[in-house]
Amino acid sequence: MKEQTKGILLAALIVLAALVWYLERRDSSAAVASAQAGGELTYKPLAVENPALQREKQAASRKTEYKSGGRDLFSEVAPPPVEVAHKEERRTAQGPVPLPPASVMVHFPVMMPAPPS
Repeated sequence: MKEQTKGILLAALIVLAALVWYLERRDSSAAVASAQAGGELTYKPLAVENPALQREKQAASRKTEYKSGGRDLFSEVAPPPVEVAHKEERRTAQGPVPLPPASVMVHFPVMMPAPPS
């Protein structure tokens, strides 16, 4: 590539970057101005009944001690699975499932159309 072509390409990229910067800056300033006019940036504190520090909870949390579950948190390799002794369930033989009684009949009411008058 010739030096003249490189210079033209560099100038075009600088103009393009300046144009993008201008458009982004213009859009963000318009958004901030509209938010300020609409009152969206006003600070509203949370409704807290007792804003005092809860020293007893703070002291209790400081006294807690981390107890590892045996796994290295910074290792990429998963630990081998822990084998749990399973109790063998004793299965008892059951007979066939009894059928429901055959004498049960279900009757549904039938809506008859009204006789013609």
